[in-house]
Amino acid sequence: MNLFFHTKSNLQNFILSCSVLLLIIRIDVTANDEAPPNVLIIMTDEHNLRTLGCYRDLMVQSQAEIWGEGITVATPNLDSLAKDGALFSNYLTVSPVCTPSRGSFMTGTYPSKHGAIHNQVPMNDDAITFAQILKDKKLGYSTSYMGKVSTTASQGIMRFV
Repeated sequence: MNLFFHTKSNLQNFILSCSVLLLIIRIDVTANDEAPPNVLIIMTDEHNLRTLGCYRDLMVQSQAEIWGEGITVATPNLDSLAKDGALFSNYLTVSPVCTPSRGSFMTGTYPSKHGAIHNQVPMNDDAITFAQILKDKKLGYSTSYMGKVSTTASQGIMRFV
């Protein structure tokens, strides 16, 4: 390990700081252009990825229809969004449990850092999410959420529409 980074934790903090700096630089560049782009994140829950047609289409039939031939769910609207937007095919989660996983997605940190270590345990009040950054940078973003979020809205980082 490089002597500049005395511990693995120091190296990880440095990499995280650089990532945040790059995000802030990108946000500042966007602020100088015209109106910022709309951002819509749809996070589905409680199903196998084969439930969505856009993922089944990437598989051979024997893998796509593991519950039986022709047993599928039609998801045309989500499939259309995936076709015209972004479809992620290489991903990991820090927790197989909903709240810690969503908290990590929103903050970019592990559950031990953001505080939502189990379901029904909210994130720490000082947890900073990407929604808060977009809102606080005065970029013209209004942030909100709908449906099952299960972290908490008490931080004032998001609001109901």
